[in-house]
Amino acid sequence: MRSPSDTRTSWRVASRRPPRRNRAHPSHHRSDPPRSAQRIAHHHRRRRRVAAGEDRHPDDGERPAQLRRTGRSRDRVDARRERCDGRLRPRGRASAAREPGHRRGVGRVRFGSFREPAPRRRLGHVQPRRPLLLGRPRTLGGAESHRAPPEGPLDPRSASRTREPHQGRVVVRRTRVTSVLVVTGGHPFEADPFFAIFDALGLDHWSRATTPTIGHDVVVFYDMPGLRFTGGDPPVEFPEPSAETRDLIERLVNDGTGLVFMHHAVAGWPAWERYAEIVGGRFHYQPGSLRGRSYPDSGYVFDVTHEVSILEPDHPVCAGVGPSFSITDELYCFPVLDDSIVPLMRTDFPVHDASRFHSADLAIRGRRNANDGWTHPAGSPLVAWAKTAGNSPVVYLQFGDGPVTYRDENFRRVLRNSIDWVASDAARDWVRSRSSSG
Repeated sequence: MRSPSDTRTSWRVASRRPPRRNRAHPSHHRSDPPRSAQRIAHHHRRRRRVAAGEDRHPDDGERPAQLRRTGRSRDRVDARRERCDGRLRPRGRASAAREPGHRRGVGRVRFGSFREPAPRRRLGHVQPRRPLLLGRPRTLGGAESHRAPPEGPLDPRSASRTREPHQGRVVVRRTRVTSVLVVTGGHPFEADPFFAIFDALGLDHWSRATTPTIGHDVVVFYDMPGLRFTGGDPPVEFPEPSAETRDLIERLVNDGTGLVFMHHAVAGWPAWERYAEIVGGRFHYQPGSLRGRSYPDSGYVFDVTHEVSILEPDHPVCAGVGPSFSITDELYCFPVLDDSIVPLMRTDFPVHDASRFHSADLAIRGRRNANDGWTHPAGSPLVAWAKTAGNSPVVYLQFGDGPVTYRDENFRRVLRNSIDWVASDAARDWVRSRSSSG
């Protein structure tokens, strides 16, 4: 028999990976596994001798007594072993703690102490797959999709708790995932900070597109369709929506999809009055009419720090924002269809004074922040409202001009409240109750 120092060996290590080791064998649990070809060969020869019952090392007689039959560890003195089904097990209470049918490689035997070691990643070892959150697959029609991890506790009404016995922990599986589509286009905006809002809201699933599509729980409109700016005279044209676009919008409201309109979305499709009825008002870039009444072009004013008062503190959209809050944003002066909406928030800015605003028509003609010769009827102080459109709950938020507003915590809270509410069964019950009563 060759000695451990013999350099002659037939072990092939240069042409292939090291063989997979039996992790159930105690001789493998060492902090410094063999590294050279000679030590690897000696290591496996010792394994074969131990398995055959020849558990004395060739040079055991030259070793100190505390190292005999115990490998390298000095603290493993009690190394008496017995053969059992081809495997080596310690004697005494430690071996009795093992179930007779334990799987090979699942538990690791330590001599002297039966404390289970910490799991250790080894070559060729496959980690168990983590449980996945269940959700509905979506076909987004080319829209860019984002799946954000949930933040905070789950709603117990939309989740179930199941126990995984083999893992010993509770896994919460969602029975419903809210899908949100964010529609942008037609008006300039800073994309990165805007889309960062929805990453930060902790939505189940959201995607973005330039046109609305069917199949989502909520559609957030931050677009301004139906306007074509020419840079000439007239400075803007108002094409009518195609039949496909009309059918799509009507299908959204007939299906009961939750709709949230933000900021400049109130100016969309000025040539189609049905759109203004869905939103609850209209911002005019040119003089126009609404419900048979003529209006001049609407007004705007940038970077106004104003106080917003909550009109319906018990409404879910207003939850968690207190009786009032301050925000810096752009304000509009435009007609609002007061008879079809439920007011939620109002500003303390004097919107009845048209001299505080600038003309939208002059702005697109190249004269920004001008209002000479321009007048407008008293505007509405409302900056947020709820309404119905067909079977859909609708929320309009005038907030959302730029990054300063995007980062505002109150704005984000109101936006998240709006998305959650229009996606809820309570909102659809509210729509049915208003339809039956009116």
